[in-house]
Amino acid sequence: ADTTHTICEGELLQVSSAKQLDLSEERYYEIIRKKTAVLYGMACRVGALLGGASAAEQQLFEDFGVHLGMAFQIADDALDVSGDERTAGKSLGTDLKKGKMTLPLIRLRESLHGGKLQEYRWILEHSREMGAQQRVAKMLLDQGILSEVRETAASYIESAMALLDHFPRNPHRESMELLARF
Repeated sequence: ADTTHTICEGELLQVSSAKQLDLSEERYYEIIRKKTAVLYGMACRVGALLGGASAAEQQLFEDFGVHLGMAFQIADDALDVSGDERTAGKSLGTDLKKGKMTLPLIRLRESLHGGKLQEYRWILEHSREMGAQQRVAKMLLDQGILSEVRETAASYIESAMALLDHFPRNPHRESMELLARF
């Protein structure tokens, strides 16, 4: 029940933050932790509980899931602005059209100055217009933001993997490592 409450809270935070072009990274992280990462964390905790893990081990698995969920959401947000729909298997560009400020969009905003920043803000305000996603994707590539965001996601994966060091090597741990790498 607590997890469901937190997920709803995260979704409400995201909805209330739509079209906030000055959304901070801290607020973004709060949103994705609440709407995505806690779900991953609880799934891992429940798996550990059902597997007979101790309370301390359950907490480690929950923390693993939270890190995994953060990495997943960051990677998914990067994919939304720069991916290929055939490869992704879903419609892309929806965050931009809905005015959701994701990590790639926030970091791009922070990297731009002067006329480029004004152009970017105009694109965000007119995100439903033809070519907006392509223009933003080009700006992200030109500024090196996508690789930076992917590194951030990778750091969450590394944190998740480090938590598995508390457990002996066995097929179950290897499955968790494969999941994190995927």
